[in-house]
Amino acid sequence: MDKFFQIQDEKLLTKYPEIRVMKELEPLSVASYCYVGRNQEINAWSVMNKWLKKTGLIQKIRGMRFFGFNNPSPTEEGQQEYGYEVWATIESNTRIEDPAIKRKKLPAGLYAICHFEGNPENLPYTWMRMSEWIQESAYVYGDHQWLEEHLDFNEDMNNFCSFDLYLPIKPKTDPGDAS
Repeated sequence: MDKFFQIQDEKLLTKYPEIRVMKELEPLSVASYCYVGRNQEINAWSVMNKWLKKTGLIQKIRGMRFFGFNNPSPTEEGQQEYGYEVWATIESNTRIEDPAIKRKKLPAGLYAICHFEGNPENLPYTWMRMSEWIQESAYVYGDHQWLEEHLDFNEDMNNFCSFDLYLPIKPKTDPGDAS
């Protein structure tokens, strides 16, 4: 674990045992698809799944990582239509010939990570817990992309109950920094 995570303040670790600070997520090449409308996640993952099957990359699913995030996020409570972007890690030389799928590069970044299992409707509670943690930590929000890493996908990409949540962070530069 020391290879991937930083040593943390014991007081915070006791209060928030589920949150760890990653040393740094290395840069990743990803295939990206963004769906805007209703049932964002299901529709976005469905398109990505079809592309992975069409290209034969679905055969490598156990060696791939899968991320998602709202893009654009809902702007008001209860909003039904907004966007969700999904990423599948790919080799840098993977050819993308589908105009709906874009190649992107996730730059390296520092993250606080929290594992979540269960009903995805409870994800906001975990994100709120991470927001409480950052207020007491030696970090502030980073400028890089927040992420939900979807774990344990099957070949139909329909397991939506196991995640690692990645909160972008950076060290506070001033003890009074709360940006």
